[in-house]
Amino acid sequence: MNKGKYLGMARTSVRLLVGTMFITAAILKLLSIDYFEIYIYSFNIFSFTLTTTVSRILIAAEFMLGLGLILKIFYKKVWWLSMLMIVGFTLFLIYVVIFRNDENCHCFGELIKLNPLESIYKNVISIILL
Repeated sequence: MNKGKYLGMARTSVRLLVGTMFITAAILKLLSIDYFEIYIYSFNIFSFTLTTTVSRILIAAEFMLGLGLILKIFYKKVWWLSMLMIVGFTLFLIYVVIFRNDENCHCFGELIKLNPLESIYKNVISIILL
């Protein structure tokens, strides 16, 4: 195999990995939606009713971005939106580390517990991979 083919295989593998991570995070949040909603609500940004809507929109967006990355649907737009979402979540997590330092950021729901700092590392790696 030539160098170009290896690079293409590596890019495909990374794209599939990041897409799978997005889908997994969305599904795990959905499985523990109550905890995720309460966590978002604890920031007192939205009313509880609006928090439930925002939580579901975030989960759906994460799922759709994962599918878009895996299936290469509107790939450039999906790539930019994925990057924007990861950067936005990372900025949010930096705030959490500085002002709250929660035990679990609910990035993967209740089944895989990551503290905000661990999730920042995960996001930085995801940004580099993207």
